[in-house]
Amino acid sequence: LNPALALLGQGLKKSPIGQKLDFANHPYLCKGLNLIMSKLIIYGDIHGCYDEFVRLRQKINPEKRDIEVCVGDIITRGKGSIKTLRYLQSNNIKPVLGNHEDKLIRYLDHQKKDKNNPIILDKDEKDIIENLNSDDIEFLQNMPLFMQFGKIIKP
Repeated sequence: LNPALALLGQGLKKSPIGQKLDFANHPYLCKGLNLIMSKLIIYGDIHGCYDEFVRLRQKINPEKRDIEVCVGDIITRGKGSIKTLRYLQSNNIKPVLGNHEDKLIRYLDHQKKDKNNPIILDKDEKDIIENLNSDDIEFLQNMPLFMQFGKIIKP
């Protein structure tokens, strides 16, 4: 479980596909978002390591007003991908789309359209797909490519 850096700068105004990210109306990013934040906490590459992630978060001990962001690769590889995904949802931890989440979203999209899905999943990814509920799928589909924060002040 490695902490990761995120692109949190003034220069990002649009997503790579040219859409502005609207925090004010985004269903997952603004739920409970406080205008005055104490800390911005960034996690990365959790890869389904639920127990390790929970222990790390306990050590950090975020306050209710802190903003927590996971910068992708929340799922796959570890044994607790579904638990980790649901933990993020229930603790209002903001996600950024990673390549592992993107692969599963593309797989699900192809399944709707075509019986001959060109995306090949390994056993772990198949297990995750089989255990996703509709809330999990919606959460994955609504992950933004990046987040932009205003002025960040070092303590």
